[in-house]
Amino acid sequence: MNLQQLISLPDLDFAVFAEALREAYDVEQPEEYLSVLQEMFMLTPRIPDDEKDKPVFKYTMNLYKDVIPMDEGEEDYVDYVYDCSLKREGDDISYSTGLVPWDALLAYSVDDIVKEWVYKEGMMEEEIIAHILYDVTFYSMTSAGTNEAIADLAERLAQVKRDVASGEIENYPTHEDVFGKYEETENENE
Repeated sequence: MNLQQLISLPDLDFAVFAEALREAYDVEQPEEYLSVLQEMFMLTPRIPDDEKDKPVFKYTMNLYKDVIPMDEGEEDYVDYVYDCSLKREGDDISYSTGLVPWDALLAYSVDDIVKEWVYKEGMMEEEIIAHILYDVTFYSMTSAGTNEAIADLAERLAQVKRDVASGEIENYPTHEDVFGKYEETENENE
């Protein structure tokens, strides 16, 4: 099953989807994600160029639940965060779903997520979709906005390479230099 097939399952319950967004991410207006789903329904899944002509994609979508211990003095209290990412077989590196064109994401397999979370953990498909879409929309609530963020990041990285090659800067920039614009935007939206 790929992401398009998951979001297209009949009888998905928006109330369960909305509650998962509220509970896991404190999303106050889960209705905003309806437009994300509507846009995804209209997209045609695109197999990325580096995956064409392969019987099995080298990347699969994964969902992890990380435990976050809270502040000192609250040792018995923990919180959880879900992380959706792409993983390449045999590779320990996780790749952001927020920086992948949506039409490409729709083609990736979610079989591992469904096996782990639905069949073993009892999570509903709507909850899985909520976790995936929350990560996918990290940079933008639209496909075009995500593509713009990808292009912007690619240009920033290309500029850094030019600056290093020319001797204008000696070191690569920090995380804040590259991602600061997006973190500031996210903080402004909260």
